[in-house]
Amino acid sequence: MKIEHTALSEKGFIDKSLGIEKLENGNYRITAYQLPVGNKKERSIIMEYTQNGMNALLGGMMAVSKEG
Repeated sequence: MKIEHTALSEKGFIDKSLGIEKLENGNYRITAYQLPVGNKKERSIIMEYTQNGMNALLGGMMAVSKEG
């Protein structure tokens, strides 16, 4: 399964998005993409997390989203 979400528009970028994919070995691959204006090649960074690491990441995101 693969999910991708596009970020809010930002000056200087055509597109920015975050993709999450569950791998066959049970780990998760998160890829952050950005396509700057005037570039034909997107830039990306790929991170791999175990199930526990993914749970910690999502827990942290949920905690931040409830602040305020």
